[in-house]
Amino acid sequence: MKKYLTLVPAVAMLLVCGCAPKQNNSATRFMLDTVVNISASCNYQTLNEAFELCEQYENKFSKTLNGSEVFALNMEGEGNVSPECIELIGSAQRFYNLSGGRFDVTVGALSNIWDFKEQKVPQKMQVLTALKGVGFDKLQINGNFVKTNGTKLDFGGIAKGYIADKLAAFFKEQKVESAVINLGGNVVLLGEEYSNIGIKNPFKDGNIATVRVKNKAVATAGTYERTFSVGNEKYHHILDVSTGYPANTDVISASVICNSATEADALSTCVVLLGAKNGLELIEQLDFVEAIVITNNGEIKVSSGLYCENGVYLL
Repeated sequence: MKKYLTLVPAVAMLLVCGCAPKQNNSATRFMLDTVVNISASCNYQTLNEAFELCEQYENKFSKTLNGSEVFALNMEGEGNVSPECIELIGSAQRFYNLSGGRFDVTVGALSNIWDFKEQKVPQKMQVLTALKGVGFDKLQINGNFVKTNGTKLDFGGIAKGYIADKLAAFFKEQKVESAVINLGGNVVLLGEEYSNIGIKNPFKDGNIATVRVKNKAVATAGTYERTFSVGNEKYHHILDVSTGYPANTDVISASVICNSATEADALSTCVVLLGAKNGLELIEQLDFVEAIVITNNGEIKVSSGLYCENGVYLL
């Protein structure tokens, strides 16, 4: 069983420049409700095809895009969906089980009533009503037919990682030797050269840590990313499906490093929901998965497969 270390940094560590995969072309576009940047050793046609693939998946998984599979499923309550949507639901079920039900993609009714643009706290009765529509075990799946039974799907905690994995698979099929895929902080590195990934400091500008990896996925979830305050209360976007309110956690940021972006995306949220102790215990149970956790008091906790050398975390 792996053990994890606790470090209290004297100063925040900034991103360290180092070797990066060879990049011939890159582009940045706003999609998936975030900034998507892709750099790859390929021609512009292949790069554009990667963005088109990204758009295709957005048209399947977005809960807000009118005409998407998930939008239609949430509106109608049942229907046939693509094999990719079934695959994503299956992946989500794994993390639902691993987290003891904390990670739940049927959270859609709750996430709909928490308006971070208008910065409004929903009424208690709204929360209680929305909670009745949460529960992964309510989903019924028969082949490609899904019946939601009153739940509403929200793949916000896993879809970008899943799409990043699909883009990585596409580049491999195209014999692209190196690439950096960044879907709003869900990063996949392809190639045999190392890159340094900065872990954003949740308390101020700059980075609090750096991890040096190759051919890995890195994803960060944090309670500092989307927040608003009402009076003395601060609210963040990672919701606890047992209460209907933002999770009461000692984790302000969780970064997961592993072979799969789907896994990194979902597990980073799981660690936030579970808290530092239980979250890192979960990470220790999983092969080829590491984590860097920042607690609310500024401690850096890392899983036992990471070690620090000259201020940079290595596998």
